[in-house]
Amino acid sequence: PAPENPSGWRAKSEILKNLRHLCEAADRAATVQNGRGERKRFCWSFMCIYDYKRPKVTVFNVAYPSSVSTYYVTLVPADTPYLFEGSWPPVHLCFESSIEIYDLEGQLVDKNASINNYRDKPRCLVHESKEVFVLLRFYVNRKVQSVVPKDWIWSVFHGEEVLAPLPPSVRLALSKNLEKLAADVFARINNNEDPGQTEFYCCMNDKGLFPSKTHCYIAAKPGEDVACRGMKISGVFSTAQPEIKFVDFIAIDIKIVRTEDGIPFNE
Repeated sequence: PAPENPSGWRAKSEILKNLRHLCEAADRAATVQNGRGERKRFCWSFMCIYDYKRPKVTVFNVAYPSSVSTYYVTLVPADTPYLFEGSWPPVHLCFESSIEIYDLEGQLVDKNASINNYRDKPRCLVHESKEVFVLLRFYVNRKVQSVVPKDWIWSVFHGEEVLAPLPPSVRLALSKNLEKLAADVFARINNNEDPGQTEFYCCMNDKGLFPSKTHCYIAAKPGEDVACRGMKISGVFSTAQPEIKFVDFIAIDIKIVRTEDGIPFNE
């Protein structure tokens, strides 16, 4: 979840506005015009990657990505039907996959909607009266799968047209540029009140940045002196609760909502 104070919301709005502008810039930069001047649109303009095995090599590390996350983002224009179709990756390679729709403030368009691999068909029709973001999420088993293969990325249809994904090099460059902007905005504007030292508590928040109905966060701030000395966290991952598909621990920078380290439960 993003900061709750007014300055935090201003930071979030600034990031989201720039995300929209960069999506549009990516579309213009990668557009091919035919002889009649018609433009070819692209999809999956941005991505977020965090790999706990390589925590220093991340892409668009904002809003506390999971230790095994890879996300793809498409901007859908207002009053324009986009059909998203694909296939769910095997669960031994990807703990969970989902697709969700957000407005330009980073909020779920349908607060009850989360299309995921455990209950839904891999298909999503998006047709809204305003611009929206579509996030395709993968929580990858990094022990056996280091990257997201191309055939995991869903196809996007605009009528009879199949939109091509933005070229990987362009997507990577734009994602890195946005990450720098986001970090700078949060560092300058986000003066979220320090909660002090806390034990674990449930902080599920459906008003944060890109929340998901399938996610629940249990957070603790052990205090700087404890964190510097090191600490032990122990518990049990219960297989008696089949609805819980994935658990991980992440260490975060609460000032710029960045993941600094992480480890999944199966490690």
